[in-house]
Amino acid sequence: MEKKGNSFNGLWISSDGAKQLSVKLEKQNISGQELEYLEDKLEKEYYNENDC
Repeated sequence: MEKKGNSFNGLWISSDGAKQLSVKLEKQNISGQELEYLEDKLEKEYYNENDC
C-alpha cells in the first residue's frame, strides 16, 4: 500500500496468488450509529467464519 494524500493505493492479491486487483481506500466519515452497525456486522462475520 502506498499513501497518496488522504487515500491508500495498492494491490489486493488473492491467497493463491492467481488474482490481483487494484485497490484505492479512502477515509469515510460515518455517524456513530453506522459505525456501531458495521462493527456488529464485522463481529458476526468473523464469528461465522471462524466457528470451529
